[in-house]
Amino acid sequence: MISEIEKDETIKKRKFGGAREDELWAWIIDINPISFCDFLAQRIGAKPNFLEMLFTDPSLAIRCVFHVWTCYQYRLVGDGKWTGAREAIMNYRKRMGGP
Repeated sequence: MISEIEKDETIKKRKFGGAREDELWAWIIDINPISFCDFLAQRIGAKPNFLEMLFTDPSLAIRCVFHVWTCYQYRLVGDGKWTGAREAIMNYRKRMGGP
């Protein structure tokens, strides 16, 4: 666990520079939310394999990789799998009030 934390700290410093210790809010900008969600999803078995998806459901894979990121992609596989996740991803524009 310590080595994972140290590796993560090194990557964050390289990307964002070092945050000042006295700035309580500074840790927020040090975290890429998508990478963090991917990290957690991988640990619990909820991260979809987009390469595999490219062969089984290419339109969904393209939507997940090249369009707006949504948390529904973590409901495609794993224990929390939801049958409506694909439709929610494919129709996100309608829910957001877009064309």
